[in-house]
Amino acid sequence: MDTKFNEFDHRVCHGEVISVPEKYDTPVNVGDRLFFHHLVVVDGGMPFGDREGEFLVSYDPDVMINCHAFAYTPQGSDEIIPLSMWSVLSACAAEIREESAVIESVSLKTENPDRGHLAYVTSDHKDMGLNLLDKVVFPSKYRYDFKNLEGGIMYRVRTSDLLYVEQEVHSD
Repeated sequence: MDTKFNEFDHRVCHGEVISVPEKYDTPVNVGDRLFFHHLVVVDGGMPFGDREGEFLVSYDPDVMINCHAFAYTPQGSDEIIPLSMWSVLSACAAEIREESAVIESVSLKTENPDRGHLAYVTSDHKDMGLNLLDKVVFPSKYRYDFKNLEGGIMYRVRTSDLLYVEQEVHSD
């Protein structure tokens, strides 16, 4: 398969954790699923020594340029939990209706790639007054698309790049 034809549909951006960093205390454990920037594995990526199929994923909770790891899923869970400065958003879908004299077509299309629903609430989100599933707006050029474990489109965005809430979700 020529993965360059539709490169972003075929990139790998998650894998099983086989070791955790000693320098930083993270909630990630061996066996969890780690989500990372695709450069970790592209064209040989950042191999972990001579261990085939194992890659070194850089992590620094304070310096974005040094942090390729952005989220994880604990074993036995399907939640994608963001790490350090990141937010994980699910794509917004809008219903598109096309009508003619013969047929009516209804489909879902990803709406505005500068909006997403908050998929997990961190302490930083709580401090900002954000709730789970709030529809938030961000500069689309700062968005990094990735697929969840079921193949659905998700966005990674720095929490500091969230501009405002377009639609609040209240749990009361």
